[in-house]
Amino acid sequence: MSKPANKRKHIPAGKVRSYWQEHISEAIALGFNGRVIENIEDDYDELRLCWCCGSQGYQESAHIIPHSLGGQSTPSNFFLLCHECHVRSPDFAIAKPFIDYINEYAVSCTDLIVEVVTYGKRKLEALSFEDEKKMYALAEVFESRLMEACTEAFKMAGYHAASQSRSTKMAAFRYAIDKVIDEFDPSSSAEDIECQLEEDDKSAAISRAPSNSLPAR
Repeated sequence: MSKPANKRKHIPAGKVRSYWQEHISEAIALGFNGRVIENIEDDYDELRLCWCCGSQGYQESAHIIPHSLGGQSTPSNFFLLCHECHVRSPDFAIAKPFIDYINEYAVSCTDLIVEVVTYGKRKLEALSFEDEKKMYALAEVFESRLMEACTEAFKMAGYHAASQSRSTKMAAFRYAIDKVIDEFDPSSSAEDIECQLEEDDKSAAISRAPSNSLPAR
């Protein structure tokens, strides 16, 4: 009897995600590195991470071994990538070149967080002039203001092919950090900065307080 034809068929991203999240040990055994494993584990339908570069918002189901070279249309032979990583990934009759490519260019959410924290810390250290007390005061005010600045920054960030790249996210975070840092007067003392924090706390408390005024009749 002849072998059944290897028919190409579409496998939904949800099935691919579920398969690999339930078979993490298989991904590790194949040789995918820690960054890739983290992206697989962190992904969910609303986020839609590229399992290679970590961009979010759009995924394509990429064959690990191409269908034209004998790859099966089964969840275990698919990987979720953004369009750019999909196009750049190698087409080869064995899995190793694909795995090597993904590992080489893999970036996880943790990498982005570390880069953002390192950038912010470097900016704060430059502003504090090695004054430890001033550094701690700056960090407190910085933390209290950063979320609002990030919200503003990400309103300025766009998408490419329905996906937001790591460089776009990093640009938004850097913009937010720089905006907060630029609000500080370099000549301010630790005491001056602590006063700013008290003012920030008062403003936040006022904005959260319910209005007791009665509607006009």
